[in-house]
Amino acid sequence: MQIIKNDCAFVVEVDVFFADDKSPNYGQSSGQRLENNRARERVAVDSRKHNPADFVLWKAAKPGDPSWESPWGPGRPGWHIECSAMSAHYLDFQI
Repeated sequence: MQIIKNDCAFVVEVDVFFADDKSPNYGQSSGQRLENNRARERVAVDSRKHNPADFVLWKAAKPGDPSWESPWGPGRPGWHIECSAMSAHYLDFQI
């Protein structure tokens, strides 16, 4: 996957995370700034992330969940997959 080759995403076990610090225009579409994010306010920070703002592009399947095959194993798109599409546009790279 090109986004991983470009070092804008990373794999941990079966999950694939978007590296938010690779996006100089993070939050441009929403008007939010990365430095204004408050980690651990809504959910616990996943210690596997490089940065608390990193988000899941591909999430490993849990038993009973709908899932699809991928190069990393069965899973599903992360809830913020639309954010990665917007970031890919601003970073001008191929997913």
